[in-house]
Amino acid sequence: MDTVLIGGFAFLVSGAAVWLVLSRLQSSEISDRNKRLLTYFLLGLLVVMVIVVMQWHAENFKQNYQSSHLLPVQQPVISLLG
Repeated sequence: MDTVLIGGFAFLVSGAAVWLVLSRLQSSEISDRNKRLLTYFLLGLLVVMVIVVMQWHAENFKQNYQSSHLLPVQQPVISLLG
């Protein structure tokens, strides 16, 4: 599974949705304080989305490539003393 492609697509879609909501929010009739709070909330959600996608990608990478030839294998330590 290509988590980079899926995660990147999810980020672009969520970023576009946040941009659309923010552009509509700026032309709305609600108070400036509520606009600012909603803006902070939506941008915070976008940051959380990036963190979740990166964590998912890292876990998937570790799971799929830990026993692969891409990561070095630890050699057993051989003692000369006995």
